[in-house]
Amino acid sequence: MRVMVTAQSLTHRYGHHVVFTELSFAVGQGEVFAITGRNGSGKSTLVKILAGLLRPTRGQVRWGASDTEAGPAIGLIAPYVNLYEDMTLRENLRFIRKLRGMRPSNSVGIVERAGLSRAADKVLRNYSTGMLQRARFAAALVHAPIVLLLDEPTLGLDRFGYELCRQVVGSAQRTGGTVIIASNARRDIELAGECLCIEDFAPGVKGRT
Repeated sequence: MRVMVTAQSLTHRYGHHVVFTELSFAVGQGEVFAITGRNGSGKSTLVKILAGLLRPTRGQVRWGASDTEAGPAIGLIAPYVNLYEDMTLRENLRFIRKLRGMRPSNSVGIVERAGLSRAADKVLRNYSTGMLQRARFAAALVHAPIVLLLDEPTLGLDRFGYELCRQVVGSAQRTGGTVIIASNARRDIELAGECLCIEDFAPGVKGRT
């Protein structure tokens, strides 16, 4: 099995506050990996480091056999991912494709997959919380990423929205993608084959493995 993502001895601090230290793990192709821990324990910080949005204080993230950033290979779904609320979903998807240097394409399939066909031409300002989260799924999938980073992916979603998340994770796994989920929700964690508790890497914690 090919290793897709490797975190090597990651340590991160904000000022004098150390969030986690010497955190290491590896996730292979076709695997679903969960990161859990209490609120404020550093789950989102770790996801941002994996996504290349934040540099760790020490350590590194390797993609495959390389220590370069994954870039276009990543799809990120998180509450802090903002789309343009004065644009429609279809316009947002076209803009994302343009930013990534992709050819214009019909976004009907992705919009349908997100369950937003009837709202695709409405500005996102008029979306509910759950609809905005579905829109984030659509935006993350538009470039067919091979690594999905999901930070609290079902936040604000009803059971139909959860089914979208489950299907996206299952599809990624079947096609050889890699999924990393950061969450405390049991239904999210149950999608993973392996789970890491980030609190085990807090300063002063004994008995790490």
